[in-house]
Amino acid sequence: QFGPNAPTSIKALMKLLDGHRKRGFCVIQDMYAAGMSSMAAPVRRGSEPTTGVVVVAGPSMRLTQKAMAGFGPALMEAAAELAVAGDASPLLKSANVGTWGNQMESRG
Repeated sequence: QFGPNAPTSIKALMKLLDGHRKRGFCVIQDMYAAGMSSMAAPVRRGSEPTTGVVVVAGPSMRLTQKAMAGFGPALMEAAAELAVAGDASPLLKSANVGTWGNQMESRG
């Protein structure tokens, strides 16, 4: 069972994803679990591949849409700082691996 705000069509999902892209970070509330909210921002430098994600999750009664909008700039700043720090840590560098270490196909 999904939460009450889960998209119920491809059109609704695409609209949701478009909003995330425009905002630069994702926010969901009561979507995949009733009573739970989360927000996430990608960790990446410029046009390089994403190397991670910063996620904040909590109960919807505390992590409201208004609260997440207010936290958004700090979330994006934290993700940007991690992207820069990634050059100093092999753990945050893109290893061009997929799920479970499978090599990603070359894009070119």
